[in-house]
Amino acid sequence: MRKCLNILSDYITLDYYRVNDINGVYKSVIFYTPSNHLANRILYQSLIGNSIKYNELIRIFMEEYGNDPEALNELVWAFVQNIAEEQKLKDAEEWIEMAIAINDSYAYNDTFAWLLFKEGEYKQALEVAKKAIHLAKTNNEDYHGTVQLIQKIKTVFD
Repeated sequence: MRKCLNILSDYITLDYYRVNDINGVYKSVIFYTPSNHLANRILYQSLIGNSIKYNELIRIFMEEYGNDPEALNELVWAFVQNIAEEQKLKDAEEWIEMAIAINDSYAYNDTFAWLLFKEGEYKQALEVAKKAIHLAKTNNEDYHGTVQLIQKIKTVFD
């Protein structure tokens, strides 16, 4: 692991990775981009209920990363996994739609489908999931996770 870190050190900064070690032995490395770091701060403020800081961080995120579809997708995926508040999920819909408008890719449509599923918008989630799979097939990408989503959606209709 130390050899790997030495090689990677030319490409990363100390501000954006964390090494998990046990008794001085490296076990794993978790990399963070600046947008990941900001997204984590946004989630934290949401979870502790600090709406003023949350809104301030959202504003900063959009100023810095509002035109970066990957950063938007990462933020929305974090919301899919951690946020239950309806209005915040609706905001996340806007962000993933912004990402898709910039780059209509499998990954972003997959995230959108999962978000819609979480919001209970099952029919629309199914449509977007099918579109995501079509895009994945076109680009030879793995779409196993989206197939699982479609199976979940179908159980709702059964």
